[in-house]
Amino acid sequence: MDDGAKLVAWLCASHPEAELIEAVRGHLRQRLPDYMVPSAFVVVTAFETLPNGKLDRARLPEPGDGPDHVAPANALEAQLTAIWQEVLGQARISTTANFFELGGNSLSATKVVARIRRDLQAKLEIRSLFAHPTISGLAKRIADTQPIDYVPVTPLPAQTHYELSPAQTRLWVQDRLNAGQAGGPLPTSLLFEGVLDVDALVRAFRALSERHEILRTRFVLAGNQPVQQVLPPGEAAFPVEVVNLQDAEDRDAQVISIYESERLAPMDLAAGPLFRVKLLRLSEVRHVCLCTMHHIVSDGWSTEVLLDDLSKLYDAFVQRRDNPLPALSIQYKDYAGWLNRLLAGPDGARMKDYWLAKLGGGLRALALPGDVEQPAAPSWKTWRFELPAAETAALDALGKRHGATLFVALLSAIKALFYRRSGQEDIVVGTPVAGRELPELEAQVGPYLNVLALRDRVAGDDRFDTLLTRVRDTTLEAFSHPLYPLDRLLDELHIKRVAGRNPLFDIGLTLQNQREGAVDRYAGQVHIAERPDHDPQRADTEAATDFWFLAEPRAEGLAISVVYHAGRFSEALVQGLADALTSVIGEVLADPGVRIRNLTLGQPALHAETRQPTVELSAF
Repeated sequence: MDDGAKLVAWLCASHPEAELIEAVRGHLRQRLPDYMVPSAFVVVTAFETLPNGKLDRARLPEPGDGPDHVAPANALEAQLTAIWQEVLGQARISTTANFFELGGNSLSATKVVARIRRDLQAKLEIRSLFAHPTISGLAKRIADTQPIDYVPVTPLPAQTHYELSPAQTRLWVQDRLNAGQAGGPLPTSLLFEGVLDVDALVRAFRALSERHEILRTRFVLAGNQPVQQVLPPGEAAFPVEVVNLQDAEDRDAQVISIYESERLAPMDLAAGPLFRVKLLRLSEVRHVCLCTMHHIVSDGWSTEVLLDDLSKLYDAFVQRRDNPLPALSIQYKDYAGWLNRLLAGPDGARMKDYWLAKLGGGLRALALPGDVEQPAAPSWKTWRFELPAAETAALDALGKRHGATLFVALLSAIKALFYRRSGQEDIVVGTPVAGRELPELEAQVGPYLNVLALRDRVAGDDRFDTLLTRVRDTTLEAFSHPLYPLDRLLDELHIKRVAGRNPLFDIGLTLQNQREGAVDRYAGQVHIAERPDHDPQRADTEAATDFWFLAEPRAEGLAISVVYHAGRFSEALVQGLADALTSVIGEVLADPGVRIRNLTLGQPALHAETRQPTVELSAF
């Protein structure tokens, strides 16, 4: 079709408009590619005809601008519309519009479900939104559910110390076992362009420390148990060191060297500080700011929260205004207590039962031999490649046709690839989840992130679209049980921990969404941007895996970085693996029903009927 043209369907019926459009659109989406599904539907009570009995096309009513807008039919639909508008940032949403076609993804779906539980007291899981992706359909689903007693996070009474969350306990134990190096400093490099008011910036950082208690928290022993202790704002040391590099000969090299020093400098969990700032002056209008936090007080989402807060605080202080941020009603210590109570109750038991059933029966390490000799100390490197925009859009559309997201479609391709390359049918892939199941946690700082193990069986006779549906169901089930700590699973499954290896999976996948990734900000006359001064260091989620795929949607396509175990695998092998994944995606886009055993991985010499996948990767 020409640019600006769209496919329109006119329906003649007496049924309620919202119900009819949803049913027809869903029926067509299951049978047609996205570009053949009408983007607009118009319901009429009768078709006007010409004297000869044929349809009078000239008298068909024109569709409105954009997708047809159907207003809420009742109070429940109105409440859902308000929730969708808030999460998606859109002012006008039809009750027949598909959530995922409006830009929704698994992260925003989690936000919608959390708000429905809080505002409507409805028992709803994320899979319900995937099964009923319109407001009208979801309203009918909610009407059939049982109400719940929503239990929010509430402030704990003041105490001398507080219990740790499971994530903090894990990181504390690792720190003790590894002499202060495990899960250690996590630096973020910021570029400030413009005339910088250093005093206002220092004041903004100190206001951050006052706002988020976790930034002035220490981890000490109470008897034999580790606890967290929150220091009053006046007692917490908060160093902001300014380093003048204006006269340095090679400033870029100096920045990288200082960054590495910050990354490697240990942090004492008991003494602190666990949040420090170093400001590097490159010129009067150019500064690099290194913000370093320990994993035990932060995660990737937290970094974005802090940068949002910092830009607002600096903007206010440079204009001599007061702190513009409202006080937080809860802090991370309150969440830790809430989560521990949840895990000790029936919800925790339900999550435990699910994961024990899902991961029981023994897990095998990835049957993919390395091609280099392992060094004494493990090391990781990164290989980058890109999936073009057209293929990315097509992969996303393939997922949507099966009620899934781009993440699930990419995960399915990765599982198919590793089945073909290893011959292993039982494949587990790890993925991080934000862990912010409640709306009140979205503006919080702390180690909320959890990692889920997504386990599926892959067979050579499977069609790819069948595998995609299976992976979708596994992912939705896992996302409905997101808070159970990985460490407890290891103990309950009697899985031995092996130094240098993740005990549950050897492959990981992260698809960056919304709050993740670099975002430019402006404060006063200063432009603030995150900058990569170095190769991205492994986050806690990538630790001890053979391969971790980090995918970031961009205008030009899907940028993919593979963080790989350089002590086991060569760069040439990983490059071949990346090429093979690109080939798999191309093959399944051409034929979603292709049998997994028939995927050639871009190797014409590999016979289509070969049932035993090749193990040697040197043939790439």
